[in-house]
Amino acid sequence: MKHARRTVEELETELAETARELEAAERERAALAAEMNAPSWNEDELEQQRQQKLEDKQKTIELIASRREQRLDCQGRLEHLEREWKEAKRQHKQLVDVVKDEEVKLNRLDVELDNLLTRLGEEYGMSFEAARLAYPLEIGAEEARKRVKLIKRAIDELGTVNLGAIDEYERVSERHRFLSEQKADLEEAKATLHQVIDEMDEEMKKTVFFNVRTNPRSFRRGVPRAVRRRARRFAPD
Repeated sequence: MKHARRTVEELETELAETARELEAAERERAALAAEMNAPSWNEDELEQQRQQKLEDKQKTIELIASRREQRLDCQGRLEHLEREWKEAKRQHKQLVDVVKDEEVKLNRLDVELDNLLTRLGEEYGMSFEAARLAYPLEIGAEEARKRVKLIKRAIDELGTVNLGAIDEYERVSERHRFLSEQKADLEEAKATLHQVIDEMDEEMKKTVFFNVRTNPRSFRRGVPRAVRRRARRFAPD
């Protein structure tokens, strides 16, 4: 495009020079006409000079027309080059904008990746390589994102997390353990008490049976009839 501009400038300079030559030729023609009117020139010489001047004028006119055509052609090419340059500049600007947008997206992805790696390390205590080896993704990334969203939604529907639930669970567990131990102790004491009662019943049976055998009259007077019948029923043969 610079070359085309330079060519147009050169043609304009040549056109101006040709115009000056034409003006000079016009002045010479006028001078020739004045000389033709002078008595010292004969007709043949005047005619010869007139023809020469006319030929020079025609050449000058043709040169001017040629220079004008060249100028118009250069201007057309210059306009075409300017349009191409503007289009190339517009496309270049579009590409620069696309590159800037991609750079912004890349920076955002870098920041998001750093945040995810930090979260992975802080919340789960794992590096990316360890997580990739321990939990390989067996489904598509988009499907995995959908499942994660559903799980998070289900967690949100559970309501606010009771931060004191762990302490409450430990307190209730300790209370349950204590009561369980007391229950075991009471059941053991109950079993021992039943054993003692059984032993006492057995001893009383033996005493009653002994009194029945050794002194039945005294036993009948001092013991109610229902007890005596029961004693007879359990008495050994």
